[in-house]
Amino acid sequence: NTEYQEFATEYLSSMEAQLQARGEGSLPSKPTAMSLDWSETGSSQTQGGGSPLQEVQSSASTLTFAADMEADSHVESDSDDTTLSEAPPLIQRRSTLCLGKPAKNQQPLRDWLTPGYDVYVITLQEVTREDSTTVPSYSCAVSVCTPHTDDNIFCAIGLYLEVEHGERFHRVKMGDGKISGLGKGAWTKMKATSMACWIRESVRSPRGPVTPLAYRAFSFTRINGSKGALTLVLKIYDQVVCFVGCHMPASGVKGRFRARQHIRQKLAQVYSNSSEVDFTRVFHHVIWAGDFNFRLQAAPEVYMPLLEKQDMESLLQYDECREDFGQDMALHQMREAPVRFLPTYKKADGRPPLNTDDPDWILKEYQTQMKKGVLGQRKMVERPPSWCDRVFFWSMPAVIANLQAIPGAYFAAEPKEPSVLMASDHAPVGCGLELFALRETAPPVFFEINNPAETVSAKRQLAS
Repeated sequence: NTEYQEFATEYLSSMEAQLQARGEGSLPSKPTAMSLDWSETGSSQTQGGGSPLQEVQSSASTLTFAADMEADSHVESDSDDTTLSEAPPLIQRRSTLCLGKPAKNQQPLRDWLTPGYDVYVITLQEVTREDSTTVPSYSCAVSVCTPHTDDNIFCAIGLYLEVEHGERFHRVKMGDGKISGLGKGAWTKMKATSMACWIRESVRSPRGPVTPLAYRAFSFTRINGSKGALTLVLKIYDQVVCFVGCHMPASGVKGRFRARQHIRQKLAQVYSNSSEVDFTRVFHHVIWAGDFNFRLQAAPEVYMPLLEKQDMESLLQYDECREDFGQDMALHQMREAPVRFLPTYKKADGRPPLNTDDPDWILKEYQTQMKKGVLGQRKMVERPPSWCDRVFFWSMPAVIANLQAIPGAYFAAEPKEPSVLMASDHAPVGCGLELFALRETAPPVFFEINNPAETVSAKRQLAS
């Protein structure tokens, strides 16, 4: 979650130059991008052959609740009827302004995007869209980047992946790749939730087992179009894998519960063309990431001692995901790797790199109080540090063993020195998973998988 940050042009330019310098002589001078544009009819062919990628950008759905996801800038109440009046945030936080040029051998993205995977799926929340006079465009190896905050970030990621691996990574060009709208903190420009995917050249179709199939996006409301979900479906080893990137409501556990329920229903509806089909009959696997806005349901006298001891398991007992209105994830067999990292939100602006040996590290790392209410009637309220940013995954029972989280690969980035990853009030989260080849094919309802998988022991890794 970028929290509206427009990263300094100088910083991005120097990082891009560093990546290009490191890649001199190792990458083709004129690479071919994996261009998967959609036609007006909703499908297209890849430039290099392969399967068509289908798309439907649906209009706002019928889900209704008080305040939707991003319209509250994370300073809202947990009650359903509270309305905030908060001035739009500064365009750049102190965390952004204090960034200098990265050192010659510094690569900030390495703290988040661990090298060694074959597929990378990235989802961003609270990104802004500017005109071309504010944020310049960058040309990069995998796509032509337009002058938007998220595109600049995605360009840097594309360069990083190729330099780190010494191999071409093709970005799946998913049209606009975002859902956008106006809202709190973004009244004069559009903000968005976005998604991008890169596939290692040696594993993409037709040479390899990874084929993009389809893409769908839907907003929760017309008023705030940036709230909702983006989805991308890949076929990997003849298994249909749906990736979901979301940003959930910040105002109330009931609203978040309804939003998750709505996404599950929409997944089944848009990919099966039937309102009667459950999503569990449409995919082999679902990997669901984003800002879920889960809250820690605990008072300071409860959470502070546990946080000081870094007792994650005890602290997680107060996680909203384990409360009554969060039980739906477990009831739908959504798995999550063990959470061993610190709460990801709300990080203090201008914070130093994390140092838990400092007796005041909690106050330096987190903003635990904030002002709420309308102008003239504002008061300070507690905001417990929370695990807002998560990655869940689900599998059909017959193939549940095929998708496994890599031990120790579910983490929140903790840079050792100030970097672009510390500019937001969220810590970026990553999760590495392994996908094993099928021994038998279990065809879903919508995607017709007619090629039986070979009995092989080969495996491919994927990260989201």
